[in-house]
Amino acid sequence: MTVYTELLEPTKSEKHGSIIWTPAGEEYGHRAGTLTISGTKSFAVYDVDEFPCDEGRGFMLLKKTPGTDATEDHYSVHVGSDRSMRCECRGFYSHHHCKHVSAIFELLKAKQL
Repeated sequence: MTVYTELLEPTKSEKHGSIIWTPAGEEYGHRAGTLTISGTKSFAVYDVDEFPCDEGRGFMLLKKTPGTDATEDHYSVHVGSDRSMRCECRGFYSHHHCKHVSAIFELLKAKQL
């Protein structure tokens, strides 16, 4: 199984973020793989599922990291047909960018998704 690792672009709140992507096998259906997002302030592991959208692509990030708040255990990331991206997390609503969008963007750019 091929593992993909990439640094994320620095942001105001996170200067040294990175992702580790492990694709799922064919036997997992809609499951695309496992995504680890880490930085100096955070660490989280997600199962990533792709779901159908009217326009573009949709990804559900299901948090696997133990000890997480139940209200913050999954995030939906939408990639529009015009390559616009949005996430339903609080960070995206506040700042119009987040680590979930950055990670999915890097995976799409590298043709991992």
